[in-house]
Amino acid sequence: MTIDTRPPAAFGKRMSVRTGMNLILASQFFVAAMIVLVTVFQDSTPRFLDRTRTPGTLQPVTPGDQNRPYTTDVIRLSPQPADTDLQLPDTGPIPDRLTFSQVTDKDYGLIVIANGAIREDDLKRFQAYLDGLERAPDYIALNSPGGRVSEALALGQMIRAREIKTLITASSICLSSCPYVFAGGVARLMHGASVIGLHQHYFEQPKYLPTIFAVEAIQAGQAATMEFLIEMGVDPALAILGMKTAPDDIYVLLTDEAVQYRLATGIIDN
Repeated sequence: MTIDTRPPAAFGKRMSVRTGMNLILASQFFVAAMIVLVTVFQDSTPRFLDRTRTPGTLQPVTPGDQNRPYTTDVIRLSPQPADTDLQLPDTGPIPDRLTFSQVTDKDYGLIVIANGAIREDDLKRFQAYLDGLERAPDYIALNSPGGRVSEALALGQMIRAREIKTLITASSICLSSCPYVFAGGVARLMHGASVIGLHQHYFEQPKYLPTIFAVEAIQAGQAATMEFLIEMGVDPALAILGMKTAPDDIYVLLTDEAVQYRLATGIIDN
């Protein structure tokens, strides 16, 4: 009996070097395409526009129960408490990018209200708005679901350079990258009823490059965030709370935590 020792036909033809290289190249193009899609999606549409999650972002939190969905309910302002003396104008639904207005308060002076998602070029737009004022504001009040991380860091640095204080009122939210803008204030006041939250971020990633370079970009972005917090006098351990929270959730800070991590330098209750 003769035994046929030849391999089956399916395995008889060895893959050529050119074929192997083409497969590797194709896989790299696939990874690059996924990176591009994620980057474009993140830059053009906020993660909170997820209509499938259960509402509850603005509901009160208690210790150990602070993870909330990052959903469309964050684009609706929570009701202004009746017992607060600091009444800012009702700005309605949060716009798709930052808008700026001003109001004068008897206790807090000139307040510039920055309302909306954080987008590319908002730094230049905000600088132009501030330069057009007759005098520098005493406070910048924030109401934002977050947005572009690098822009938020730049906004925070600009606010610190101008030595302006920041404020989050009882009817305001400051989520995702917004706390970095808040951190730029030389003094940082928050109301006990305001909603401040963190989660994992997407960073600007190199396009058409293998995954390893995207990982390097993410690590560099995290390092820049930590350096920024240290520069602003905020405990960099604050970032860990965000790193442990999925992008489609938000970790809402307790008032005591905001003070403990030096994100807030004072609490207002009126």
